[in-house]
Amino acid sequence: MSEKQSKFLIYDRVEKNCLLILYCDDKYSREFNFSRIHAYKKQLSYLKTNKLNA
Repeated sequence: MSEKQSKFLIYDRVEKNCLLILYCDDKYSREFNFSRIHAYKKQLSYLKTNKLNA
């Protein structure tokens, strides 16, 4: 538990070749970080469900 590890990565598989990478900072509460992650997941699942193509 060193203070140098204030930043960490969370890799979340969204689709076959897509990875969602979120940078979380320990200076914010973990609840805030995880709620943001949940929001990202919700957005991505919405896009995935509606199959929006560019």
